[in-house]
Amino acid sequence: MSVDMTDEEAARLREVLIEHGSVFGAGMCHHCGVARCETWVVAYDRLAAAGRSMVESYPLADTTPEGNR
Repeated sequence: MSVDMTDEEAARLREVLIEHGSVFGAGMCHHCGVARCETWVVAYDRLAAAGRSMVESYPLADTTPEGNR
């Protein structure tokens, strides 16, 4: 069962993931100074419960040889 979430709510939670994400793969929030800070975990869990992607998806350019003709 997924939780209802607006596109705006999902976008804000994705921003939280970036803001509270680890720095250079260090595994530590650069705001809170702890690994897997509560703010990041809550944002991740809410996106997951709503069945939303953790990152914004963008269409990729067609780079196949057929697409370059």
